[in-house]
Amino acid sequence: MAADGQGLLPSGRGLAGGRRGRRAGRGPQLCAARSRHRPGARPEPGEPQPAGADPHPRAGDDLLAERAHVEEGPAGGRDANRPRVRRRELEIHVDDRERYGYRFARQQVVVRRSRLAAGDYAVLGEEGLLATVERKSLADLVASLTSGRLGFQLAELAAVPRAAVVVEDRYSAVFKLDRVRPALVADGLAECQVRWPSVPVIFAETRQLAEEWTYRFLAAPPSPAEVRVWAQREGHVVSDRGRVPGRLVEAFLRARSGDT
Repeated sequence: MAADGQGLLPSGRGLAGGRRGRRAGRGPQLCAARSRHRPGARPEPGEPQPAGADPHPRAGDDLLAERAHVEEGPAGGRDANRPRVRRRELEIHVDDRERYGYRFARQQVVVRRSRLAAGDYAVLGEEGLLATVERKSLADLVASLTSGRLGFQLAELAAVPRAAVVVEDRYSAVFKLDRVRPALVADGLAECQVRWPSVPVIFAETRQLAEEWTYRFLAAPPSPAEVRVWAQREGHVVSDRGRVPGRLVEAFLRARSGDT
C-alpha cells in the first residue's frame, strides 16, 4: 500500500514544483497586464486602445511643449481675441539740450535729437508730443522744486497725453539731504502730485534703471483714452465707451512712429 500510495499520489515536492512552475509561467503575463493598466502606459501592438487614448503617444517633453502651446494659444491665449498689432522699432526723440542723454543701446530704438516742448525723452506723432519723460537727478529735482521751476515743468508735462518725471535716485535719499530740510522737499513733492496727478514722479534708484523705465514707459501700448483722443482729433468715428477697433490702434501706432 505504501508503494501504491507513492505511485498514485505525487510527492509534495512534485506538487510544490508544479505550483511554482504555474506561478512562474503566469508571472510575466501578470506583470504585463498590470503594466498595461497603469495610467499613461503604452498599449501593446495590436491591443485595443481605451477610449480617449492618443493613438500616437509622445515623449514627456513633447507633451509639455504641446500643453504650453495650448495654454498660451497662437496669439497669446486669453489675448487671442485682442487686435494683433505688429511691433515697430520705436523712435525716441531726445531733447537737444540734454547733455548726457540716454542711448537706449540695449533696446530696439532709433534715437533722434530734437527740440522738445516738454520733457527730455519723447515719442512724437503728427500733431506733436504723444508721450514724454522728464529726467532728473536728485540734486536737479531739489533745485527745481525749491526754485519753483518744477511747477512750470509739471504744467507743461500735464498737457501731454502721457507724461512722467523719472528721478535717478531713491526716495529715501530725500530724507538724507543736509543742505535742505528733507520735510520741505517731501511736502513739496506731495503737493505737486496732488496738483498734477496725471504726471507721476518715479524714483528709479539708479541711472540705468531710470533709462530702462523711461524706455518701457514710452514703448508701452497706448491706452484706449489715448487712441480715442487721437481718433477724434483726426476725424475718425469712435465710440466713447467700449473697446477701440484694432484698425484705429494700428493707425495710432503708425502715426506715432511716423509711418504713413
